[in-house]
Amino acid sequence: MIRQLTLFDLDDALKIARLKQRVGGTTPLSEERFNQIHEKYFHTDGIHFAFGYFDNNKLISFILFGLHENKSRGRFWYISFLYTSLFHNYFSFNNQEIGLLIKTAF
Repeated sequence: MIRQLTLFDLDDALKIARLKQRVGGTTPLSEERFNQIHEKYFHTDGIHFAFGYFDNNKLISFILFGLHENKSRGRFWYISFLYTSLFHNYFSFNNQEIGLLIKTAF
């Protein structure tokens, strides 16, 4: 089942986000800053969104995305974060939880 996430789901989502250490990106964020950045997607503000894939009422994977607008490109969607608790040897959009999340988001 896929549904939009709320602040009630934030703790479970952050546990999934911390399952694996980041391997790319810039300087690591403090835990407080990491939480602040992710939290805005769990509010219902019409700009930032969080959707989660649930199996037996347990959050398995989630996607965070938003709507951006600028003068040169207009309005467009962007994926900010994609996390899962199911790890495979390689990334594939054919994984049920990832494929369904992206399809639902867009």
